[in-house]
Amino acid sequence: MKHLILLSIMFVIGVFNRPLSTNNIVPYSFPQENTQENAYIILMDQCNGCHITKQRGMVFTRDNMNRYSLAIEQQVFVKKRMPKGKKNKLTSTELNKLRLWLDSLNNH
Repeated sequence: MKHLILLSIMFVIGVFNRPLSTNNIVPYSFPQENTQENAYIILMDQCNGCHITKQRGMVFTRDNMNRYSLAIEQQVFVKKRMPKGKKNKLTSTELNKLRLWLDSLNNH
């Protein structure tokens, strides 16, 4: 418990927020979010409800979502046709998470 309090105090006073020196020390960074899992959750929550009834051939799964990435990018970001309807609007956070996932695929 004392260590946790000490770390909290050090964080508050800025010990961990100081610029790095030139001695090649690399700060710890938290692992990046799982961009594919985040995108999958968005596709499940915002897209599959409609696709299940109206686009059965394009229901998104973990196994096929990368294959549909170009179509998703076109429909969501370029043509801005998806998601349809007034109820299914993507938040800026959801759009950012989809963009991170798509960008991660383009970089590999």
